[in-house]
Amino acid sequence: MRHTPSSRWFAAIAVAVLTTSLASCQQHAAGPPFDPRGTMQSVAMLLEQDHISRHPLDDEVSRQAFAALFDELDPMRLFFLQDDVDGYRPEADRLDDYVRAGDPAFADEVHALLERRVREASALALQQLEQSPDFTRDESISTDTETLAFAATPTELAERWRQRVKLDRLRLEFSGVPADDIAGRLRRRYERMTLESATPERAVTELLDAITGVYDPHTTYFAPRTAADFAMMIRLNYEGIGALLGDDDGRIVVRKLLRGGSAIAAGTLAAGDVILAVGNDDDGELEPIDGMPIDDVVDRIRGPRGTSVRLQVSTGGAPPRIVTLERRKTELQDQLASGEVVEAGSARIGWIDLPGFYADPDGSRSATADVARLLRDFQDQGVSAVVLDLRENGGGLLSEAVSLTGLFLRGGNVVRVRDTDGQTRRFDDPDDGALWSGPLVVLTSRFSASASEILAGAIQDDGRGLVVGDTATHGKGSVQTVVDLGEHPLHRGDHPSGALKLTTQQFFRPGGDSTQLHGVAADIVLPAWTEAVAEGEAALPHALPFRAIAPLVGGVTPARDPRLVERLAAASAGRVAADPGFVAVEQHN
Repeated sequence: MRHTPSSRWFAAIAVAVLTTSLASCQQHAAGPPFDPRGTMQSVAMLLEQDHISRHPLDDEVSRQAFAALFDELDPMRLFFLQDDVDGYRPEADRLDDYVRAGDPAFADEVHALLERRVREASALALQQLEQSPDFTRDESISTDTETLAFAATPTELAERWRQRVKLDRLRLEFSGVPADDIAGRLRRRYERMTLESATPERAVTELLDAITGVYDPHTTYFAPRTAADFAMMIRLNYEGIGALLGDDDGRIVVRKLLRGGSAIAAGTLAAGDVILAVGNDDDGELEPIDGMPIDDVVDRIRGPRGTSVRLQVSTGGAPPRIVTLERRKTELQDQLASGEVVEAGSARIGWIDLPGFYADPDGSRSATADVARLLRDFQDQGVSAVVLDLRENGGGLLSEAVSLTGLFLRGGNVVRVRDTDGQTRRFDDPDDGALWSGPLVVLTSRFSASASEILAGAIQDDGRGLVVGDTATHGKGSVQTVVDLGEHPLHRGDHPSGALKLTTQQFFRPGGDSTQLHGVAADIVLPAWTEAVAEGEAALPHALPFRAIAPLVGGVTPARDPRLVERLAAASAGRVAADPGFVAVEQHN
């Protein structure tokens, strides 16, 4: 199956966001049709009026979006011909006009062409699959999307598919797939190589993705389904059975059972099971899902808590069986704060792993409350120091970043935020005292972004603790607001419109610097693989520039002794130099 999501959506998942509000967007599985006119016009108005840059939606944006559109639709250059792109080039200055007018005709036409080209490519792939590849031939295939051009002729495109099918064969062989299963698996893949979930909003989503990406890497349009998934990611719960699904060349497979879900509690479903059909309630009709996009399968399995879903499943090729499971509120527990006490010689260290800054809108759960509970437990166990691990924390809610940082401060500023009008708002520690006032280490990496950088920057500027890890964090210093387009004045009735994640503010550390592009530099650097594989904000297209504002009145007076930090860094460097593992990482980097 071909996936064509925006690269910025992957960045949003990996880096997450810092949000000031959470849209109450709901997925519309049925009901009124998607509203392209109101959606496009709402996005145009919000970009021009509320984006931090206040840049108009003009021909300059349109030309950049035109290039981005075809890059995103066909990043590996396996579908469009150069003539296809050139044929639409006269429209390059008009995309802004189409969005402002709410006219989806251009988006629909490009999307329809892509659908035709994908069908043609599927036929090419299946044709090549019938040939015997020559693995003795010395050749290479380019995967550099920044330099790869669109094919000039159908013959050149066919040659690319010959190489691609050969590469796909080798990948499956090296991954351990039995030789007699490779051709069948690839045949299913190529036969299903169509646009995933070709929903009515897909064409408009593709155009709006290209437009919003010109403003900055974190501003993006969410179609109704994506908006619902994003809200779920922030609140870390959903109503379903607690199973993670995957698409294995056309087969929907259970990848993992989630702790706290009804599936793991019932014990009737297991990782590796293949789902064949889905039905509602105890006696509902079972609908075969063969060939169905995985998003559509997930939609059928999710549902209101208290209801039941029936699955026809097969394990290891055994005869199918029926599994009935109750849908219930399932927390994504792997993404919640967790802690343990680590014995280090005569010392006891409290270790907190915090994957994100989350909160349930009903107030039942939050990152701050979970970390506070862990800190109280550490105090009862007599720990002498706390390590807060943010190495895989891509961000989350601004309110949680402020309140959680306050657990370690004795008062004062946490962050300042400047909006589109140049007004600066100050967010201080909400409590006078610190829940944990002992030694503190904040572990960071290139993946630590946004809200993580607010916490690390405030701890460092206050001198409250040490920042340890990669050379610097990701470098995302902006705040996004998720706007439910269904509540926008240009929205029409009950027609689903999705949401716009819009960069509306930039944040600044107590000392006045932004984390934008620069990130938070570690006090003590430890060699890590993340330095080599993770790109920072500066590498993203259209990243906002670095800015700084005046320090707070009276400046920032770190409580720590800089000479102590120097001694600790020197001692750490000595241990790193003597550790074979760290030495190997440094040599690889």
